[in-house]
Amino acid sequence: MAVDSPIPTRERPAPGALVPVLAVCGISVALMQTLIVPLLPQLPVLVGATPANTSWAVTATLLAGAVITPISGRSATCSANDGC
Repeated sequence: MAVDSPIPTRERPAPGALVPVLAVCGISVALMQTLIVPLLPQLPVLVGATPANTSWAVTATLLAGAVITPISGRSATCSANDGC
């Protein structure tokens, strides 16, 4: 005869601050990507370079956003699932 013993389960903590933190991160990333476009005409004057040398700024912000988005999504999934 088999003895029915309860299987211990881990209780997951409530994600109280997780959603607001991720929302603020998403808004700040979107804001940082849009801030460079109005700044682009003044950027050569601010850094003392030619417009051709400062055109990398848009590419750099978009590239950084493209790299960080899947990394932050994966880290959010890992934290929500208590491990990867």
